[in-house]
Amino acid sequence: MAEPLDPTTALASHRLFAALSEADLKRLIEHMHKRQYDRGENIFFKGDNGDSLQLVTRGRVKISTTSAEGREAILNVIQPGEIFGEIALLDGGPRTADA
Repeated sequence: MAEPLDPTTALASHRLFAALSEADLKRLIEHMHKRQYDRGENIFFKGDNGDSLQLVTRGRVKISTTSAEGREAILNVIQPGEIFGEIALLDGGPRTADA
């Protein structure tokens, strides 16, 4: 399995964080919590409180929703170096999909 990405490098290259100084990035990273999930394990569900964003450093994360008929619709697949969950964090609303 590939080595996880360095969070500093990943955030510094992301459009939301690219303008931050090295010191600001360091402060941001000090507030990060490393978590590992098993394949198929949910990170959050649609409707959950959106109080954080996630940075993928290894593996992939499927973003999906379920229709009224119970069919899953895959909205995106998040790759290493990408973030997700920022919409609910920024707008204060609940999660709009499952991850």
